[in-house]
Amino acid sequence: MVPISEDRADRLEAKVDALISAVNRLAVIDERQVHAGIRMGHLEDRVSKAEQKHADLAALVNQWVNRTLGMWAILVVLFTLFRAFGEKLFN
Repeated sequence: MVPISEDRADRLEAKVDALISAVNRLAVIDERQVHAGIRMGHLEDRVSKAEQKHADLAALVNQWVNRTLGMWAILVVLFTLFRAFGEKLFN
């Protein structure tokens, strides 16, 4: 076995310490990415639910708008008929 000088051992120890520190930082980054993925999944679920609620509300609004337009169309027709034939009916 070849003897290692104290200076060389100190440099190797510093390099090993740096490597351990880098691996620890990579582990922390990996953990953050895992949790970020989980949070993104939850956010995607919430967005999907909000989009569905929006679609349901839009369909409901369209239904009421169509009904309102239909009522106005009927009222216009009735008003026009009343104006045209009202005098003949009430005289």
